[in-house]
Amino acid sequence: MDFGPQLGVLLLCISAAFLRANEIDFLKDVPQDPSKGLQKNNGEMVYCYQRKNGRTNGQLRTTSHVKDHFVGEMIHGSFSTTAQIKLKELRGTAQFVLFSVQRTTDRKKLFIWWLNAVRKQVGITYTGSQGRTSLLYFSKVPFGVTTWFQLTLKFRGFNRNRPMVSLYVNDMKVEEKTLSRNFRNAIVGTNRNNIVISLADMWGLTTTSSMPKICMRRLRVFTDTDVEDVVNQCPQPASMTEQELQHLEQRIAVRVTATCDQAISKMMQQMQLMLNTCGVCKRHPNLFTRPPPNLFTRPPPNGTGPIIGNPVETKPKEALKSLVANPCPPGLNACHPRGTCTPNIMSPGNFCKCNHGFAGNGYSCGKDSDMDGFPDEDLPNCKEKYCRKDNCIDKPNSGQENVDGDELGNACDEDQDNDGILNKKDNCALHYNPSQQDTDGDRIGDACDNCLRTRNRDQKDTNNNGTGDACSRDIDGDDIIENDNCPYKQNSNQLDSDGDGVGDACDNCPLNSNVGQEDVDQDLVGDECDSNVDRDTDGVNDNYDNCVSVINPGQLDTDGDGIGDECDPDDDNDGVADETDNCRLTANADQEVDPLSPKYGLACKDDYDGDSIANNLDSCPENKDYSA
Repeated sequence: MDFGPQLGVLLLCISAAFLRANEIDFLKDVPQDPSKGLQKNNGEMVYCYQRKNGRTNGQLRTTSHVKDHFVGEMIHGSFSTTAQIKLKELRGTAQFVLFSVQRTTDRKKLFIWWLNAVRKQVGITYTGSQGRTSLLYFSKVPFGVTTWFQLTLKFRGFNRNRPMVSLYVNDMKVEEKTLSRNFRNAIVGTNRNNIVISLADMWGLTTTSSMPKICMRRLRVFTDTDVEDVVNQCPQPASMTEQELQHLEQRIAVRVTATCDQAISKMMQQMQLMLNTCGVCKRHPNLFTRPPPNLFTRPPPNGTGPIIGNPVETKPKEALKSLVANPCPPGLNACHPRGTCTPNIMSPGNFCKCNHGFAGNGYSCGKDSDMDGFPDEDLPNCKEKYCRKDNCIDKPNSGQENVDGDELGNACDEDQDNDGILNKKDNCALHYNPSQQDTDGDRIGDACDNCLRTRNRDQKDTNNNGTGDACSRDIDGDDIIENDNCPYKQNSNQLDSDGDGVGDACDNCPLNSNVGQEDVDQDLVGDECDSNVDRDTDGVNDNYDNCVSVINPGQLDTDGDGIGDECDPDDDNDGVADETDNCRLTANADQEVDPLSPKYGLACKDDYDGDSIANNLDSCPENKDYSA
């Protein structure tokens, strides 16, 4: 079978469809107005919700051009809406409405896209053709705090009477849900002159405390071409002459080059994935001179799962549909029916992941009743950690801790150390001690007491050396035994700038003498030097705050220049502004990128914060101060 020409026609057809996709920014044509929370930042409009004197700054109306474009997008088989959000903190019970579509004749809301910061929900409310209102929402959405994150709703399947909507956070798929078939009928069936689109509103706002501190930018809608629909419309020639093939190769080379140049663009990602998978996204004139890639053999990784047989000849349309439905690259066997191929946000490529309510390695998945990441039963043909039977089926315990090594994990084991004493009465619940000996009588058994002969019920151990503070000669472990001016905080240099006998390391006013360390408001700043001025209300007084006007209680300062990351235009001090820096937290003035993963620079693609801990192992991949 002459696979090359047919795949070429399909790629050309799909690339043309993707390059025709257009998008529009709802905020682009809205005039700047600080009183309404609209400010331009680096040439783009940013909206921040605010409330003054009991009145809010919502809501805004789009132009007729934006309205016509949005209604037009809904007619397509697929479209997407996206917005970048910044939450200064997870607070406020009110719902923030990104935008809503209203019919003016009866003031009926036809479509609403909203989020609730505290409940971590994103949802849509829409009206069907029968006038019935439907509510659909996604829970446990991983919102970012104090940093911009992107929300995307992808609507598809209208042309196949199977409408679906998927939520993505920073390009990571959260969940997919089914829409009613008449989802868009009310909007499409209403005269455009009787429709208004409003932006940035707040629902359920009662007091200042119920208002989330939120900003929004890049609120956009664009056609997200459904590849399966396009494939069905593509020609499938039986044969081509050599001259026709050369002409086709030249046309494809132009298209593919344009596609590769725009790989970062969101509307190109799905096509880019297919091009990379098929191995044709290269800059050379003869794209089909090498043998076509084998798209049909998917050997299992590490010998896991069933082995697929010999290559099977398949029609290009079917092969391309398979790639779209399950875009994990060649070299991996198909994901489990209860699994989904998911983009890997920490490194290039994709991986198989078990769906919500199931656990395993993505190629083998089983029911997970307590949703802690471990299946209820051992999974066959899988030796990985997350295929082992959950040792507490009905109680979440993602760490699977099991002190006594029996069949029950600590979370559901009534005798965790298997010493014959139930946990509630055991004076060392995690240490085998059937005698229950307690020399100092502090109700902590000798087997686990860090001060055997000194009563210390709290077991406090400041320097974590295994000896409790109550019986330690050097509580903070700084090798200063006598007259330590900071007994609970390491300071081997014993520096005391104000000479008040309290070391700078633990002095709440290191530059002002205050022997008593008085702190009436308990804000950790001594009364002697407390200005009580905190304009951004982040708990750090202005005279110590590295971002006086921006909330940043963590005071993260990656480059150590005295300006906190939240207000530093160049966090890594490499001369490249954060807005365009492909390694925001790692200095890389050259901005060199990996062609296979152009989103991040080479200097940080595997370690965003430069703390020498790989992103997939780092609990805080964008904060070098917290890496455990």
